[in-house]
Amino acid sequence: MQIASELLAELVAARLTAGETCVLVVRTGSMAPLLRPGDSVRVTPLGGEEPRRGAVLVVRQGNFLLTHRLVGWAGAGEQLLLQGDACLRPDRPVAADAVLGVVVARRRGGRWQRLPNRGWRYNDVLSWGFGVLGLLLRRTKTLRPSKTKPS
Repeated sequence: MQIASELLAELVAARLTAGETCVLVVRTGSMAPLLRPGDSVRVTPLGGEEPRRGAVLVVRQGNFLLTHRLVGWAGAGEQLLLQGDACLRPDRPVAADAVLGVVVARRRGGRWQRLPNRGWRYNDVLSWGFGVLGLLLRRTKTLRPSKTKPS
């Protein structure tokens, strides 16, 4: 499977570098609730523009493609800080030249929806907050009353 991942990353990088749009399928829930496993995403090249904070980017990390949100910069702006909406901490910084493209739309339930890539918006922050809350609730055990009768 690693060979397939490497070939896919090469193919996507080549198409985006050539200015073409790609459609990819989301495999993990790290960007939930915005992007869920099974959603398709339309990725376009940045076209020489610098990505804006809050944009959902596709970057190459080794043989894999990562789709996370830009939350800041490190190292005099040479590295990007990305974070999945459902993740509690940012990823390790990635080189700016690892960015392959920006997610401009998602397909869920057979319908394409444009994603706003103009930075954080109220709905994005609200979705992120509920996503983190859901993650925390899933990770904590629910306290249930005892089924035994008190003596």
